[in-house]
Amino acid sequence: METKKIQSPTKQLKDTFKSIRDPLIEDKKISIRKFSDFVMIEDPSYESLQGLERIRNTFYGRSADYRLTELLKRYLHEKAYI
Repeated sequence: METKKIQSPTKQLKDTFKSIRDPLIEDKKISIRKFSDFVMIEDPSYESLQGLERIRNTFYGRSADYRLTELLKRYLHEKAYI
């Protein structure tokens, strides 16, 4: 029986982003790095308030999958694809 390797959502979205010429990614404002066991995204456009200090958010694992999805939705919406 032949088994098929299924791509993770992160890999699929990352491959999609490679084919999209998004200025945020091209200008290196958003960093998407793949490590052996997780994906890390640094997105300076997403800031959150923690206590009194404003932090730049870094996303790992499932939250990275979610953030990639949100970025892709925003990109498609801005380009009027959806």
